[in-house]
Amino acid sequence: MRNSRQTPSQHRLSPLVPYTGVGASLKLAPKPRAVLSSDLSMSPRSGRFGCLEKADSEGLSGWALEAGDLTFHQGVTILLDGVEVFRGKANVLRPDVSKLLDRHAYSGFKFKWAAISPRGPIATASNRLGRLIALTDDDEQLPIDCLMSSADMYAKVDFYVDRLALVLGVTEVTEFQTRDDRGLVAEEFDAAFYTRMYPAAGIDERAALDNFMATGWRHGHDPNASFSTSYYIRANNDVHTANVNPFVHFLRSGRAEGRQGYPPGGFRLDSLRELRPLGETVALWQRKEGVRCLAQRTLQQRLEARLAESGAKVLVVSYSHDDYTRNVGGVQLCLSKEERAFTAQGALYLHLSPWQPLPVLAPPGNPARLAMRVLCDGLEIGNALGADVVSAVTVLARHFPSAGRHLVVHALHGHSPEHVAQIHDALQPARSLFWLHDYFSICTGYNLLRNQIQFCGGPPASSSACSVCVFGESRGLHEQRMKTLFNAVPFVTIAPSQHTTDLWTKLSSLPTAGMSLLPHCLLEHDGSRMAAATGGEVVEGGVQAPMLPIRVAFLGHPSLHKGWPVFLNLVRHLCNDTHFEFWHLGTAQETSLPIQFQEVKVSPEQPLAMIAALEDCAIDVAVQWSIWPETFGITARECAAAGVFVLTSSVSGAVAEFVRSTGAGLALDQEQDLLDLFKGKGLLQCVASRRSDGVPVGVLAWSRLSADLLMSTDISHTAQERA
Repeated sequence: MRNSRQTPSQHRLSPLVPYTGVGASLKLAPKPRAVLSSDLSMSPRSGRFGCLEKADSEGLSGWALEAGDLTFHQGVTILLDGVEVFRGKANVLRPDVSKLLDRHAYSGFKFKWAAISPRGPIATASNRLGRLIALTDDDEQLPIDCLMSSADMYAKVDFYVDRLALVLGVTEVTEFQTRDDRGLVAEEFDAAFYTRMYPAAGIDERAALDNFMATGWRHGHDPNASFSTSYYIRANNDVHTANVNPFVHFLRSGRAEGRQGYPPGGFRLDSLRELRPLGETVALWQRKEGVRCLAQRTLQQRLEARLAESGAKVLVVSYSHDDYTRNVGGVQLCLSKEERAFTAQGALYLHLSPWQPLPVLAPPGNPARLAMRVLCDGLEIGNALGADVVSAVTVLARHFPSAGRHLVVHALHGHSPEHVAQIHDALQPARSLFWLHDYFSICTGYNLLRNQIQFCGGPPASSSACSVCVFGESRGLHEQRMKTLFNAVPFVTIAPSQHTTDLWTKLSSLPTAGMSLLPHCLLEHDGSRMAAATGGEVVEGGVQAPMLPIRVAFLGHPSLHKGWPVFLNLVRHLCNDTHFEFWHLGTAQETSLPIQFQEVKVSPEQPLAMIAALEDCAIDVAVQWSIWPETFGITARECAAAGVFVLTSSVSGAVAEFVRSTGAGLALDQEQDLLDLFKGKGLLQCVASRRSDGVPVGVLAWSRLSADLLMSTDISHTAQERA
């Protein structure tokens, strides 16, 4: 306790240094080396850019980046009248900047007044100009494009600095309390964990505790693997309001009060906390700009010109959820291969995707006003209204015999089922295919995850289980519209795996004209290629372990349903274990944790990019912990082709089916089983054996997807096109 009561103004008379117990000198603004530009349209691929854009009642925000290296998160320091008040990293996703760069840009920053951290005495009333300066780590200055009066700015500063002073104190008594808090934290602080988890802090183990006590906890850094700073603040509003070190609070009183230091439900509880009603999610997807659509005559002319140029004898109309020529993903890659196979066989491939992407079906109503993006043979035609697309297909269909017209549906997110039925009537196709890339035909939640965290098993829409799910309210109408579509169109459903066939047949009551099994690709071993052996060594107990750290990777987009939080939990618990080294192979770096990142973009031009990256990075093990029953699992086959051992969940559907049937990995029941496997000797022995003996690798032989089923009968359904 303090020896005497002090007023907030008295507290501000002494230099305020958050929770260090030592003095800090006033940081004067250096002369900037340069003033950065905020105009990315000038040179979007190289150079440094940024801007301090906004100052409001909540805080200060903006962005800063090195356009040539988006994996580097710029440091940003904010000075107010010469005093450093904020310091942090520009590592928040900025969709607007990403759009300009055409790639993910984690370049945003936001400093809240509530988290103010002054490194010197705040200016006195007579010296307050309200002058902001924003500097990068290289002392380059960000342009400032925000308005906030000096009085308003200092009103926020005074309020939060006073509160900080009252909570932390600035007297000699505070220094005693700080040392006491430091000793309390030191008993359970893991310096090795801290330095490995937060390499960007640039500190060694000797300075780790001081860093955490001074600024680390404000940046959300955790003191050990069993305590989550960000969770404790979110779960305890009184701690957030008091703006105190959450680990100190937990050790002094929180634990005795029964408060949890780590979310008891793990990432699932965190996900539930952030879960929005479906309507709010849809609203976030809505595009703000309007759309300009082609006139019906222009659309028709462009399609007929393409027909005349190609001389096609077969017409294929396909649907998917986005533009496969612009976006990266497994389904997009399959569509690209399908399009090329059709055009090579003399077909005109007309592809429709929604101009407004949505995680749900387009709203019921008049599909004539639905805006669509139209591609033909992979070439952009333009945006068009649904009614004009129907008219164009009606005219196009007259150029083709009845046996040469086909309809293929890959995905219906953002589409109107009623429009698909209209296209079917206009096209009068010989065959109509519906691909089961996911389970959107059964539920709005395409991966059958209740509240996006747990496989639901596909209960009836009227069940109590659906009533507590974020997708439950929409499922009844969704089912009705799907059933109407399947009654109107005699679809043959195409499943890429036996597991998908079995599960869809069990859960769906939709009428079909049949079902076919056609894998996206097959893994072929010719027996002549082996992954290079790197040797092993014998350690204590006679257990053979690899000479080099086992390289453990996560592949692809770091989403919850693919198991990214499970992978992060492994990193958290094993970052001190020198047996392991963690990697992420994907399109964008998502974390500053000790995970090495390798950019990988699989495309029609580079179909082997992931396999090549796995080999180049010498990855030993891939964690593909999907929490939903995947319908195929291209990444698992890419791993097997590169000789990488796959660890997956037993509920991962076709992925688990693949590793069990081929021996390409293990399917485990619980996340704890995965952690136990890493902490035990079994995985070390497995990898050591594979490294010593070498493992067979192979190639992926891709099917031509719908082209294998719809083109001439002399083409075998199992004909393969090598990537």
